[in-house]
Amino acid sequence: MASLLNKNDETNLLWSENMWNNHSILCQDDTQPSIGNHGIFSSIYYVINSIRSLCLFQLSLILLVISATSYFLKPLGFPILSQMAGGVIVMGLIFPSSDPGTYFLLPDPVMYILRTISYFGLFLHTFMLGVETNMGALRRIGKKSITICFTGFGCSLLLSSFASNFVETYEPESFSSTTLRRLMLIQAQNFFGVTCSNVNDLGISNSELGRLASAIALVMDLFAMVFSTVLFKFIKAILVDDYWQPILIASELITVFFVLRPILLLVISYTPHGHAMSDTQFLSIIVLALVVSLLGALVDDYFVVYVFGLTIPQEPLSSFLAEKLDAFMTGIFFPIFCAIHGFQANFRSLKDFGLTASIELVLLTGHIGKFVGVFLSSIMFSIPWRNGLALAILITSKGFFDIILICIWREQELLDVREYTVASLHIFVTSFALLPVVTRLYKPSKHYATVFRQNMSESTKSGSLQTLACIYNEENVPGILHFLEALHPSRSNPIPMVTMQLLQLTGRCSLPIMAPFDQAKSYAALRGHIARCNRVVNAFSNLERKYKGYIRLQHYVSVASYATMHNDICNLAYEKNANLLILPFHAQWTAEGKIINYSQSIRDVNKMVFEKAPCSVASFINRGLDKDLIQLQLNLPNHVKYRVTIFFLGGPDDHEALAFCKFFANHPFITLTLLWLNSGEIKDKNTKDYQVIGRIIRENERRVDFKEVICDDASEMMKIMNTMKDEVDLVVVGKHHGHECAPLLGLDGEWNEYPELGVFADFLLTSHFNFSILVVQQEPLQDSTISYD
Repeated sequence: MASLLNKNDETNLLWSENMWNNHSILCQDDTQPSIGNHGIFSSIYYVINSIRSLCLFQLSLILLVISATSYFLKPLGFPILSQMAGGVIVMGLIFPSSDPGTYFLLPDPVMYILRTISYFGLFLHTFMLGVETNMGALRRIGKKSITICFTGFGCSLLLSSFASNFVETYEPESFSSTTLRRLMLIQAQNFFGVTCSNVNDLGISNSELGRLASAIALVMDLFAMVFSTVLFKFIKAILVDDYWQPILIASELITVFFVLRPILLLVISYTPHGHAMSDTQFLSIIVLALVVSLLGALVDDYFVVYVFGLTIPQEPLSSFLAEKLDAFMTGIFFPIFCAIHGFQANFRSLKDFGLTASIELVLLTGHIGKFVGVFLSSIMFSIPWRNGLALAILITSKGFFDIILICIWREQELLDVREYTVASLHIFVTSFALLPVVTRLYKPSKHYATVFRQNMSESTKSGSLQTLACIYNEENVPGILHFLEALHPSRSNPIPMVTMQLLQLTGRCSLPIMAPFDQAKSYAALRGHIARCNRVVNAFSNLERKYKGYIRLQHYVSVASYATMHNDICNLAYEKNANLLILPFHAQWTAEGKIINYSQSIRDVNKMVFEKAPCSVASFINRGLDKDLIQLQLNLPNHVKYRVTIFFLGGPDDHEALAFCKFFANHPFITLTLLWLNSGEIKDKNTKDYQVIGRIIRENERRVDFKEVICDDASEMMKIMNTMKDEVDLVVVGKHHGHECAPLLGLDGEWNEYPELGVFADFLLTSHFNFSILVVQQEPLQDSTISYD
């Protein structure tokens, strides 16, 4: 046995590998302490004298290096790419495969242990990505996505084939045609999961461009999957009289999708709705995923576990796996996989500039060909050139599955170390350099800029008020119902209303959903939320029946991440020509005045909507609890009144707030007070504020109690508010009032707890008051004045 050891590598002391009788054998030198039961004080070389210690040392080093790399690359906004770069690039530079020091700290026993751990994590990570990925893009596949997909694919192969022929002509002995074809293929191929992950990281997954890019990638992925399976696994094997390969592949697919998948669905079915899975169910699912991975590895089909995950209902499995495994997989197993394949890179092999440039030439021409093909075909479909450039960047960018593919080829020795290293560098450099450009080229809100759109003040004159109300959770429903009833829908004043239920989307590769509820019910990603959606829809349907159709409701459902949810809200407001967008506040109050259900994520969504909305926005802060709804029932005695006060300080936002006078003043069970706070120094009766106030008083005489109060600073305003705090149920205020607004002098905006509501509304949210608040903002000026080329 000793004669079979590789004596040339004197650094490989613990483990040796060689071939004998066409079999790979492994030999371990038993003179080395391989178990590691020496204490830390027994030798100053403790770390290198113990396999266990070396494993722990390498794990610590890998996690430290990749965490540091991810931290420095965090501003670019691509967490998965950052981890892969830290593993493949940085670890490859620290531990080049040809450096003797690599074997000193990373002997073969440690490498085999880490490689086993990495593949265990890879299979589970890939399974999770499959489960998290919804196939909603299938509904968006059409002529446009198919044409752009195959135009880019064809142009990439065409240009890279010219470069490949050039390389074969001048370097005939350095590269095989098979290797060059693989390099051409890796550049022309698109992975659906990679594109979904990239558009999610860029925050445009629920934009028109993000959905189109996902659909294009899905077309390419389906085509490549079917084509490669049929051609290479079946036809090619049969042509060489290898009949076992097709039989094994067919047996694997039948076992996975007709035996293991029903078993997994049966395990999931034992989980009651709204309950978490048991530990036994969780372990059963993990075992099934590993069995699928094993079957795939036996027939060299490493992506079957991803496809298996795609066929599993996204909920409740996605949320459960994310809760149990996401942090562990993303933080430990995935970095180990990246680092193990970083060890296989050798950046010293790039010193031969001619060979390195030849490899890069094939990859770069394929990249350019794909970019040009996607861009030109998008222009053919009348896509603006800026959007076309952004789409071409998205389609040519690479990610997780591309790295897996070249890693598999490297382990199978289908790529040598130089080709593997150049391909890795090309993927990371092009993706990191180009993906951030997309955010500069493509602005999802650019079509919000309109020549003219009626604000609330104008729409109430024409009787064409269109309202969009958002619902984050079921606790928001009473407040929205309250608001609708306060608008007093009637035959002469019908209220067209669009309600939008917003649900959080989990998963890095999941595609968002935005559709009418009747259509959205058929989406697999919504199955876990159907019961909750039905309760919300029933509540609004009951209100519509109660008012005999004077409230005309449309109900939409949006499933999106909090980072992109504002895009769906603004898009729907734009498509429905909404004049007013109502946002529930991000917290609720108890009867004792304590804040509950505080959500920073919802607060961030509301901030983005305030900045980018294509219409007027109102944030509804419901602190009236259930008594508000009881008081607004139309069958109550006449002496029961709901008290509304509109505070007017001046400015466009307060003009929007005054538009509610038309609705509140007509309600028989609402008493409306209009309180104008000013310094008394305004003498010009021709100012805009005087004209607006005068018109409101003339149009609503006898129905509005108008009061003008002189108020020179915030202290006087506070006294006024304290005297009437128990006489108000709902306060309506504008958001912005200007820096020189006299009643607000003394209120420092820098100390506001909720600056997105404005200085005045933030002051009203203190614990001194317990009335509900409606904060109104006119359409943001920055959105209406932006021009795009």
